[in-house]
Amino acid sequence: MKLLPLAAALLTSLMPMIHADDQPAAAAVTQSAPLPLAERIKWFEDARFGMFIHWGLYAVAEGEWQGKPVDGIGEWIMHNGKIPATDYEKLAAQFNPEKFDAAAWTELMKEAGVKYFVLTTKHHDGFGLFRSKMGDYNIAATPWGKAHPDTDILAELSREARKRGITVGWYHSILDWHHPDYGQRSPWSDWSKAGPADMEKYEKYLHGQVAEVLSNYGPVHEIWFDGEWDACWTHERGVKLYEHCLKSAPAVLVNNRVDKGRAGMAGMTIDSKFKGDFGTPEQEIPEHGFPPGVFWESCMTMNDTWGWKKNDHAWKSATTLVRNLINTSSKGGNYLLNVGPKPDGTIPSESAALLKEMGAWLKVNGEAIYSTKAGLVGGAWGKSTLRQLDGGGVRLYLHVFDWPKNGKFQLAEVQGEPKAARILGSDATLTASTSEDGLSLSGLPAAALNPHATVIAFDFAAMPKISASAVRAQADGSYLLTASLAILTHGLRAETKGEENIGFWTNKEGGATWTVKAASAGKFKVSVALANPADGAKLTLCNGDTCQLLSVPATGAWDKYQEVVCEVELKAGLNTLELHAVAASPQGIANVRPLKLTPIK
Repeated sequence: MKLLPLAAALLTSLMPMIHADDQPAAAAVTQSAPLPLAERIKWFEDARFGMFIHWGLYAVAEGEWQGKPVDGIGEWIMHNGKIPATDYEKLAAQFNPEKFDAAAWTELMKEAGVKYFVLTTKHHDGFGLFRSKMGDYNIAATPWGKAHPDTDILAELSREARKRGITVGWYHSILDWHHPDYGQRSPWSDWSKAGPADMEKYEKYLHGQVAEVLSNYGPVHEIWFDGEWDACWTHERGVKLYEHCLKSAPAVLVNNRVDKGRAGMAGMTIDSKFKGDFGTPEQEIPEHGFPPGVFWESCMTMNDTWGWKKNDHAWKSATTLVRNLINTSSKGGNYLLNVGPKPDGTIPSESAALLKEMGAWLKVNGEAIYSTKAGLVGGAWGKSTLRQLDGGGVRLYLHVFDWPKNGKFQLAEVQGEPKAARILGSDATLTASTSEDGLSLSGLPAAALNPHATVIAFDFAAMPKISASAVRAQADGSYLLTASLAILTHGLRAETKGEENIGFWTNKEGGATWTVKAASAGKFKVSVALANPADGAKLTLCNGDTCQLLSVPATGAWDKYQEVVCEVELKAGLNTLELHAVAASPQGIANVRPLKLTPIK
């Protein structure tokens, strides 16, 4: 391997190693027309469960440099340890994963119930895990690469995955701490005092490598970019790279980190002008789902790090991982769960054991995850998912975390008579009935069948009517209508950090609906705190055909609230209260804290 010399004076002579101007051209880009998103996204919606794989030179370091632990996540050791490229790239001489077995990796994926994987072809350290014609800072220059001249890790994995029906995806970093022409250099970089970076040249290099990973390994259906936050990566560059990907692989999905529109770790695109086919929440699952046509994938780790770090023992439980998978599916998203292979090429035993336990759960309950839609109901008991059946019917799956102690289960929100009810993996005979209080189920086993989640499936002839959980009177006779008890539409979300409120109300399409079960009829004072930086927004609070107009005050900021008061009259029994927008301010509609209904004596 050609290592970067310490002398800055030799920088110019190093350029061929990085750019490989004398190398053959990168893989030719195909010219097929890109497929519509509806066709490219179908497999993604069905899959629900994928494996992220962070593997590279950082695995060799194992979280330590020169015998000392380095704080932070494993794959960021070059940055967190302030290691110049001339020192860091010496790890390549130690990268010799003789126990790497693509068949074993993909067999584990199959046993775990994983439907696709995404492997780091190049992380921020710039090292390529594949044989590239764009330079020699890649697997070809390592002891393993030299010992296996006719073998490519990406080729091995893609071939073995397809044998097992697993879809192939690649991660590729935009940011590059190793490349001298990447436009934003760290103070500890070899290039910090060199001549100006040539971002145009780096972009050409990046496009060349992207064309290689998309064109050389059979059909690739997902490419996952990262490191788009530096100022040198612009919206214009993101658009070019997105279009380049679809020319190279017309069926590929491209994540939203190709462009500048990601809203931090929340991961969702903030404006439709930005490119990207799906959102990328990181280490979190959105509080609520999103409107139809918004696609997303939560990427999360099994412990605290992504790349292998030998002293990270903070492993999550199998119950947590299974319930994370259920949570993402219940909101219409995918769960991309990470493993960080060891430097010898093996999957950590802890990761393998957790994946196998998830796979055992999915063997029984997989039909409630794969190819499902966002669920209709949820609560302290657990989450739900939905499946469309032939003939217009639907199957509602309840993933029950908190098993009822009395052998009965009740859903006040569901109004509809199911044709059949069963527990997945059980032959128990269940009895379902409906009343004003919703759907009731009896005949349940005394204990849950699975500690992670037990799944109950209901078949309905048509989509059942769903109402909000009935709000009942408090001890003083008042009612509290919170965001979490409402049915929220068109992107409205219940914000539960700090004081609970309805947030993200930016257009007149959204609304909130509550079901209130009143013990007796009467009039009530309604008080609600509203916030909007600007003037002009108006809401209506309706109970049946009777509506009250509420003017949203200009409070100066979204976190500054002012109370607004009106009256409603409730009948004995069930009442439906709806909050809708009739006018917007230049800033949007409102943040809405819980509505309190106090009896008027």
